[in-house]
Amino acid sequence: MLDAERERITSYLKERGYYNFSVNNIMFWADTLGGNREVDLRVVVKQYLTGYNARGQAVMDNNMVYRIDRINIFPDYDPTVARTDTTLVSRLDTLYYRGLNIIYEKRPNLRPSVLRQAVPLYPNYVYNSAQVNRAYSDLMALGYFKSARIAFEEQARPADDADNYKPLPSVRRPIRPGHSTPARGTSRATSSARRRSNRASRSISRGALRRVSTG
Repeated sequence: MLDAERERITSYLKERGYYNFSVNNIMFWADTLGGNREVDLRVVVKQYLTGYNARGQAVMDNNMVYRIDRINIFPDYDPTVARTDTTLVSRLDTLYYRGLNIIYEKRPNLRPSVLRQAVPLYPNYVYNSAQVNRAYSDLMALGYFKSARIAFEEQARPADDADNYKPLPSVRRPIRPGHSTPARGTSRATSSARRRSNRASRSISRGALRRVSTG
């Protein structure tokens, strides 16, 4: 029951901008001193682990809301060519279409309108894991790609905005006992995202969202 609740909360938050949130951020404190066969259960939301410092100590940060910034799509990305061809970048062009930066060589093999329909992400949209999953499914449904992998990159936030971040609150609730890539190559798309604190009305940090489809 508690694990299912952790999954539900995590899914809810990741569909509302909390890109870094995971079930490991949630813990439960149970108080049975109240009697009457009731348990006072507190749901505690912890900070997320960003890494470790030079002393090997955990570095924690508040949970934050992210927004998408730029979306760059490379439909015919080939990782082998990207690693070995030093002149590839100089041969690429970019076509902007309704929030998408479509990167191509010579000419696009997919119509921009087709890609726009398959990618339900737009600049300045709050990160939504369900929409990211939908983008993956819709891209694969085009029949042009062999496989896809979605990954994210995060840009550093300005140090002077650190005080604007606000942790998610804990919640207390009583419960009773018993409640218990293309077929001929690969595809790559990138997008940057900026994150916003729960309290601040302005953007206070930026990150990058990168989607990579491999053959």
